[in-house]
Amino acid sequence: MATIRTAADKISAQVTAFSQVKQSQYNEGSYQSVLFESDQLPDGKLWRSMTPEQAQGFTRGEQVYLVPTTNAKGKPSYDIELLPTTAPTTAPAPAQAPTAAIPDDQKRAIADYVTDLAALYSYCYQQATHQLAPHGAPEPAIQGAASTLFIAASRKFSL
Repeated sequence: MATIRTAADKISAQVTAFSQVKQSQYNEGSYQSVLFESDQLPDGKLWRSMTPEQAQGFTRGEQVYLVPTTNAKGKPSYDIELLPTTAPTTAPAPAQAPTAAIPDDQKRAIADYVTDLAALYSYCYQQATHQLAPHGAPEPAIQGAASTLFIAASRKFSL
């Protein structure tokens, strides 16, 4: 029987981490898991196992849609829908485009804001390292966790 959904059922998610390639215990193949994160997911994140070739087709930070479905056993699952990778075409800039100078007070405000964000990311990185390094987490996992913490804090506090 067909499942009919609306486009609103799609969940926008971001690729945030990859597991190591592991040998399958059920066959002679291997698999790799990819972590997708979204505020719209029940737990905020979803690990999906796939062949290493499929997993390596993703890049950290890539945006995808997760489409709710059910697996062969009738349990909830998600299909992954890739977003178009072609950049939108833009009209070429006029040859003599006017340049707008940024006022000095606005430059200082931007610099202060960026400095504050950098300090927040540094703190997130320190916390991720403190929590994950004792468990032998690789550097990419620590960086991914730090970025996730930074993004979550930025969203929660509207930074």
